[in-house]
Amino acid sequence: MVSKEGKNARRFTQFIGKLHEENIIDFYFTPELVRSLVGLEGEELKVFMQLFRPTYEFVTTSNYYEMVKYIKSKYEVFKLHPNLRPLRELPDIKLDVKKEN
Repeated sequence: MVSKEGKNARRFTQFIGKLHEENIIDFYFTPELVRSLVGLEGEELKVFMQLFRPTYEFVTTSNYYEMVKYIKSKYEVFKLHPNLRPLRELPDIKLDVKKEN
């Protein structure tokens, strides 16, 4: 339970669970669906999908019509703030940390 292998196994299990949730969201919240509902293309579509990505809980508990309502309501917010952009990705930083006993 407290060994390094146990800790790594729990971390890996959490990672796989999160990856599974992201795949479920991607399955329902697709660019094709958003494009067909609101007509966004290219960079605007990408920005919209990054800013208004639904949660796993919403995706698993909602039906198609609730998803359509969600996308259309978020599009209204997107139209009100056309310059709204997601934060840029932070660079990976490798730190050389040495443990001292």
